[in-house]
Amino acid sequence: MKFIVLTITICAAFITNVNAQSELDKLNWMLGTWQYKTTNYNIIEGWKINNDSTLIGYSYTIAGKDTVSSEQTEIIKKNHKIIFNATVKEQNQSATIPFLMYAFSNDSIAFENTLHDFPQRIGYKKLTNTKICASIEGLIEGRNKRRSFYYEKVK
Repeated sequence: MKFIVLTITICAAFITNVNAQSELDKLNWMLGTWQYKTTNYNIIEGWKINNDSTLIGYSYTIAGKDTVSSEQTEIIKKNHKIIFNATVKEQNQSATIPFLMYAFSNDSIAFENTLHDFPQRIGYKKLTNTKICASIEGLIEGRNKRRSFYYEKVK
């Protein structure tokens, strides 16, 4: 009986790990360098594979000739969970803020941290092979706010 329980436990852990890995593999559409342009600023965001459990990302905003903000990001598989980590030097005392994946499909992924001030949710959706939409969402002064960024692939 103990052998059967141990076998089931090992199989369940393996399947969970394979599912998490499969989810990371399905994010290949995010890889590359993306640009969101407005008349006042440009946001450049990029993603690359670091290893079989981590995608490394970055984002920076340029207004005129100045870089006005920058962010280091990663999507990691850890303890059978998919986590989006964001580190912004100018915010949260430069602490890394984790967001846990709560929704996933072949062309979208969404993360949530209800304890963070703003955003509480971060999402990405593939629109075409050369366009994605990133969004941030959450409560500000009791009202839900959402901001979408429509990126085009540049590399």
